[in-house]
Amino acid sequence: MGTKLVQAVKFLLFLVLIPLIVGMTVAFVRQVAGLTEGQYLYFVWGMASYLILHFFVYEPEPVYRYGKSLVADVFRFLDPLVEVAPLVLPIYSIVFLILFYFTSFFFKEIDLSHYYLFLISFTFAMHMIFTARDLRAQDQMAFKPNYFFSIALVYVINVVIIALMLNLIFPTFSFVEFFKKTSQISSSMYGTTFKQLFVP
Repeated sequence: MGTKLVQAVKFLLFLVLIPLIVGMTVAFVRQVAGLTEGQYLYFVWGMASYLILHFFVYEPEPVYRYGKSLVADVFRFLDPLVEVAPLVLPIYSIVFLILFYFTSFFFKEIDLSHYYLFLISFTFAMHMIFTARDLRAQDQMAFKPNYFFSIALVYVINVVIIALMLNLIFPTFSFVEFFKKTSQISSSMYGTTFKQLFVP
């Protein structure tokens, strides 16, 4: 009985997170669209390219597993984080963001942003797809409450991390505006849902 109650609560929390996820996704896309047209297109192409590769050509699982093991090794001395960190840290995307931040100082005459944005979105898509598959496989319940709750949290944390790092690199990407837009959209959805459910 207790286990079923916990599963039900987790699924309910997942439903509660949906407006936040929608708001965050829309706000993030709008901020990325605020970059130059070429940068935005390369970001979209990176994600689309990975989806095509994964579903029609090859699943680069060894690459994902290697990155996941690197993160686990970094946090191996912190037991509570050694299982969680590989899920919430898109290591390859973070590495490319850091590389872009530093190489931009050395190659000021060359615009490398398009290529890095392609790689960032490409590896972010890889991280989310394989993480979702792993979490889903771990949940043996029929309606997957653990999976839905966990992947929702992973997605939220991942998008916040990427948004923070893009804010540090691109002047036109504003984390403050991203946060404001997320709050506006999600608040509106929460308000509408509340009225539909509880206001006669």
